[in-house]
Amino acid sequence: MYNLIFDLDGTLIRTDPMHRYIIARYIMGDYQRPCPDEAEFRRIIDMIWFHSGDENLVKDTLGLEKSDFWKAFARYDTPEMREAFSAPYTDASFVRHMKARGHRTGIVTSATKRIADLEVGMIGPENFDEIVLARKDNGLIPKPDPSGLYRCMELLGSTSKNTIFFGDSPDDIQAGQSAGVLDIHVDRGEFEYQGPKPTITVLSLYDTMDELGI
Repeated sequence: MYNLIFDLDGTLIRTDPMHRYIIARYIMGDYQRPCPDEAEFRRIIDMIWFHSGDENLVKDTLGLEKSDFWKAFARYDTPEMREAFSAPYTDASFVRHMKARGHRTGIVTSATKRIADLEVGMIGPENFDEIVLARKDNGLIPKPDPSGLYRCMELLGSTSKNTIFFGDSPDDIQAGQSAGVLDIHVDRGEFEYQGPKPTITVLSLYDTMDELGI
């Protein structure tokens, strides 16, 4: 049996990109910073969203400190707003099927607790054995640092040899490879992936059943 660990947003839950564009505009207004034209602004916000582990990207593109940007983002990112823009991917039922087959399952996410609770609730908390919030305010370092994966493996009682980590972003793949687990890139086709070469890439979580025979 495998222990299956999942990223949350972008892997199991789809959040409409307008959600992050709207909040980012609020933040730029708060700091009285000019916004580029719409297409360029969206490109920048997508880069920040999918490369959240980059320490310099926010500063280099928006002129804001990374910590200030994400604190402001969390303030605007209420469960009510997130719920209006989010829904599970159709293949998120894969988690339930794997649990029914006897695999243990977990989540490693950098989401705040209130957002993680909301999104896990969309799938069903009973489908997960462990949920780890890889955040500094939780004593862990966000991905691409592997500390959240190590914590989840410890809680699941697993080792790197029998653990699979599913994620959509370069930060996810880097974290998985740093932790020595089997990394699977779930390509949702929502951005151009630029990062470490994934060990396996799938278009649907169910493709994993053919790839690994699980």
